[in-house]
Formats: sequence, structure tokens, C-alpha cells
Amino acid sequence: MDSHLFRKAAWRLPALTGLAVLRFNSRGTESSLGRSSGVFEGGVGERHDAEAALAWVLDHGLGSPWLVGWSFGSEVVLMHGATLPIEGAVLLSPPLKRTGSAHLLAWAASRKPLVALVPERDQFLPPAPAKLRFAMVSQAKVVPGKGFGHLWIGERAVHWALGNLAMSTGVTDMPLPETWLGPYQTYAKKETP
Repeated sequence: MDSHLFRKAAWRLPALTGLAVLRFNSRGTESSLGRSSGVFEGGVGERHDAEAALAWVLDHGLGSPWLVGWSFGSEVVLMHGATLPIEGAVLLSPPLKRTGSAHLLAWAASRKPLVALVPERDQFLPPAPAKLRFAMVSQAKVVPGKGFGHLWIGERAVHWALGNLAMSTGVTDMPLPETWLGPYQTYAKKETP
């Protein structure tokens, strides 16, 4: 997936927190880099994409997985994650357009941790209505992102989202560093003669 937020998560979180990150497109996703195979199925068939990704993670011994979904991806997580072999889930900008009460009740029954990072200026579901919708999931935590919008544009928004994502999955060495040199650079200072 070539979204700025997931690309930065895949680069930064393994280096800064030790979290392994697998990012993938669901069927029929299109971007400037191309189109994934398959046909968009409104969250129903995308269950198989999530199952395949989880099977790969478990086959490679990458630990206890968490699902992270952004916007439509959060709908897929909510529709299917409660019955998948995961520890919990983090939702970024969940619109809750396809997710119904039955999905939320399944999460409540699963007792798996569920964290929704909801931008204050989200045009689809801001924090106050999100808290009402998630109220039926007693273990759900809605965390408002003050000043941010649905797309998490800007470094401040990305830093906040990744920091809260890491904390939600159990990372304790917080906060994340404010600066990061990137995936192809080293932290070591060069000695001058």
C-alpha cells in the first residue's frame, strides 16, 4: 500500500519500536502505483485478504498480530477481525459506513482490545459520534486526534497517529522520537579527524 501513513509506519515502527509491519492492498485497490488484482467487494470478500496476510504473519513467526485499518480498512477490520487470530485492532479514521451493530457486538463479545484514533476534523465520523457508536463495545477506546483530518496530512498528524498506534499495541518506550533519519540512513555520527 502506498499511502503516506502506512508507508511511514512500515519504515519507522520497526526501527523505532521493534514492531513488525506488513502492509498490503485489499482486492481492487488502485493508486498511482497501479491496481491490485481482484474486484472490490465492499468489505465482504476483503476478509480473505486479511486472512491471507495474517496467515503469512503467523507462518513467519512475527509474533502476536494486531490489525490496523485506515478508513475503509477499518471497516474490514471491524467486520472480520473479532473472529480472526489477532491480539486486537487499531482503527484510523473509522467511518463506520459498512459496519453495523452486529459487527460491533461481535467485537464486544471477543473482549479483544479495540482502539479508534478519530481525527477531530474527520468529515465522516468525528469523535463525539464515534464515542456513541463504539459505546456498545465496552473495551473500545476512542482517542480524539485534536486538529487532524481524515487523511492525517502533515508530519504532526503522522507522528501523533503512529505514536498512539504503537502505544495501543503495548509499546512502552514512548514517546516516539520527534526526528528520524529514514530507512536508508544511519543513526551513527560520523567522526571528524
